[in-house]
Amino acid sequence: MKNNKLSIVIEEEQNELSQVYLEKEKLKMKFLDAKELFTHVQNLISFKSGLSAMEIDIDSFSKSCFCEICETGSDGTCSLDEYQHDILKPINLLKSLIEFIATHNNLKTEIEQIQRNMFDFQVENADLHSKIAELKTDLEGMTELKTEIEQMRTDVFDFQVENTAVQCTDTELKADLEGVTDSLKLKEKAIVISNSECDRLTKISEDMSSLNCKRVCSILEPQEIET
Repeated sequence: MKNNKLSIVIEEEQNELSQVYLEKEKLKMKFLDAKELFTHVQNLISFKSGLSAMEIDIDSFSKSCFCEICETGSDGTCSLDEYQHDILKPINLLKSLIEFIATHNNLKTEIEQIQRNMFDFQVENADLHSKIAELKTDLEGMTELKTEIEQMRTDVFDFQVENTAVQCTDTELKADLEGVTDSLKLKEKAIVISNSECDRLTKISEDMSSLNCKRVCSILEPQEIET
């Protein structure tokens, strides 16, 4: 019963450690997502700075020209010369990035939130490392205890083997004792018979002695009479 309870405790600790590792992986993915978004934002900011360095007004450009394959605006003309047009040919591809920068006025707030999340992740990660270290220590203790239990099981098995051998020896001794007891009973019976036979022979001897005495007396009596 004690071994079963210990096995349950060890299993619970292992499940808890697995859960901790799972949470750590989730936080790691969250951190990587935040880091990727942060890098993406930095790239967008760098891209906007590069367009500004070319002295191109992004807002007015996006309003006045909708070029894809030299498509013109509503007035039928294009304000860009051929050189500028060739440089900014993939305007539709860049337009989504420009709209992203224009519409996300709270981008700085989002970045700050990401930074806070990253800090929280670092704090949580430190707590997780501490908890993992504690769980590892507990598991090491559980491993030592499990080793002791295995040794106890081995000792119990050895004791059972020795006990079986002792029981076999005890059975043999009991059989030998019963044989000796039976032998003693037979000897006692033989002694009783021998004593009875001795008594009978003694009685016969006494009877014969008595008869001999009588015979002697019968022989002597006539001689005494003649005398």
